[in-house]
Amino acid sequence: MLNPRTATRVILAAAMAFVILMFLATVSAHGAMCPDSLKRYERTDFIKQAQWSSTRKMLLSARQRSTGGWTDAYTGKVIRGADSVDVDHVVALAYAFRIGACQWSTAQKRMFANDSVNLLLTRDSINTSKSDKSVSGWLPPRNACAFVRRWLSVTRKYGLAPTQQDSVVLRNCKLVK
Repeated sequence: MLNPRTATRVILAAAMAFVILMFLATVSAHGAMCPDSLKRYERTDFIKQAQWSSTRKMLLSARQRSTGGWTDAYTGKVIRGADSVDVDHVVALAYAFRIGACQWSTAQKRMFANDSVNLLLTRDSINTSKSDKSVSGWLPPRNACAFVRRWLSVTRKYGLAPTQQDSVVLRNCKLVK
């Protein structure tokens, strides 16, 4: 049995730990994990050109249809001509940077950039319209909740915390409560 003074200290320590955890959750939910000194996004921190070229070639080769062309992951339409195909990061690199990847090592950033779970083939114009938006700013023209499910799996895999705006979309797709 704890004496009252020790019990009070234990309760206060637990309460303080809870407050700290709630603060950290709030900070990450607002996308404010990166100190100002780390907020400059550099694509080259994520992508080494030779490695990216290899990743792109591998994806184009592995996902080419037997009849030629590639299926656009966001529209379902066939894309003819490799020049019209872009490799999209489901969780955009710049977005990931803003919500926590700014604190990663270069090796972690490159692993994220080349992770096939985070890569889909799409028409270049679709990829341009998506840009560095999250699910709260852009959804594909078809199978939006399947895209959101994949987006969520990538953020969870890499320990990235979706913003409150993203959480609304996750709830709409019934992926979180």
